[in-house]
Amino acid sequence: MERWQMVQRQNLPLEAKIILTEKRIREWVDYYGIYGTYVSFSGG
Repeated sequence: MERWQMVQRQNLPLEAKIILTEKRIREWVDYYGIYGTYVSFSGG
C-alpha cells in the first residue's frame, strides 16, 4: 500500500473503517476457510 493510500484510509470516518475491516475479514474467511482464519484484537 502506498503512503498516500494509508493517509487516505486513516482519514476515513469510523463507520467506513469498520465496513472495510468487515469486508477484509470476509475475504480472508472465503479464501482460508472458517477454521483457517483468526482475528486478534487489542483494545489497549
